[in-house]
Amino acid sequence: MIAYCIQNESMKQISLRCSDEEYEKLLRYCQAKERSLNDVLRELIRNLEGA
Repeated sequence: MIAYCIQNESMKQISLRCSDEEYEKLLRYCQAKERSLNDVLRELIRNLEGA
């Protein structure tokens, strides 16, 4: 998995490479929870331990 970050004054943009299987799993989760991909990933980042 490879990620990089683009920074600007207000928000950062992250590009993430993942397998088709990982991507489909993430999409299914988002659909089941009726949440956007961005919301799910931001919540994951906010809940990281040790940050």
